[in-house]
Amino acid sequence: MLDVVCIGAATEDLFFFSDSFEIADQKVFLPWGEKFAVGRLERRFGGGAFNAAVACSRLGLGTALFGRVGNDRPGAAIKEFLEGERVSTKFLAVDSGFKTSTSALLSSGGERAIVMFRGENDNLLDTSPDWDEVLDCRWLLVIDLAGTNNDLLFEVVERAGTRGIKLAYVPGQGELRLGKERLKPVFAAASVLVLNLYEAGMILGKRGGGAEGMLSEFRKLGVEMPVITKGPKGSVAYDGSQFYYQEATPKVRVVDRTGAGDAFSSTFTAGVVLGRAVPEALLLAAKNSSSVVTRVGGTDGLLALSALERFGEDEE
Repeated sequence: MLDVVCIGAATEDLFFFSDSFEIADQKVFLPWGEKFAVGRLERRFGGGAFNAAVACSRLGLGTALFGRVGNDRPGAAIKEFLEGERVSTKFLAVDSGFKTSTSALLSSGGERAIVMFRGENDNLLDTSPDWDEVLDCRWLLVIDLAGTNNDLLFEVVERAGTRGIKLAYVPGQGELRLGKERLKPVFAAASVLVLNLYEAGMILGKRGGGAEGMLSEFRKLGVEMPVITKGPKGSVAYDGSQFYYQEATPKVRVVDRTGAGDAFSSTFTAGVVLGRAVPEALLLAAKNSSSVVTRVGGTDGLLALSALERFGEDEE
């Protein structure tokens, strides 16, 4: 039996680095009809579930990825990479009818804008999964499905409930727009929910407000352990009786923020799966998120458990 099956996207990520991007009002401006030369190009693999699967595997969990790629060069490379990370690819659908999802990231000063081709990446129900095999696990981590078809999310929740499998949920933009009422069955089934302050407000229909109040609302909706991240202000979790606070630590030089949220959510979930106490799981999550942003892409900075526990000791 696997410890965790991560469900969601696997993509090829192309990073275009330049100090000359014209950025104003949180927008990137490029001359239309002209060429724009950048100083550096990096190629990585990513996607929320891909990043999460690598994180969980490096932390010692038996992990599989349930995702979809094309029968093309990026798809083959993604499969090979996962197998090299000891992530099972038995649920990775490889289809010749479409291309692997690809992102172009325009990066400057650690921040980036993303142009994305998703293709059929989120239509995992079309792959006719063998649910008996997919559900032969202790935990499901559903992360950033983001597609237009939300049937998969509710299918997973219903099937996990019938098997008593624990669910960790990290909503994507598509699910956020569903709102609180539509997502009630998901919250009622979730052992872990991780989202940032803006996303929490979007789901609950609030503008502003403290994390503690929103965490209490998610508990009332049935979430066993909701967690809200607050960027440089750290994170807070709530188990119904106590709030747990974690600073964003340690301080590092940011190279690229891609995958920081994936690192946090998957590492916190892994900590819970490993039986760590909530404060320790939050600390491990904060450390892995800090490590990821020191490297390009969502996986280069992910650490094994022993290295993660030592990370930041030189700064203390």
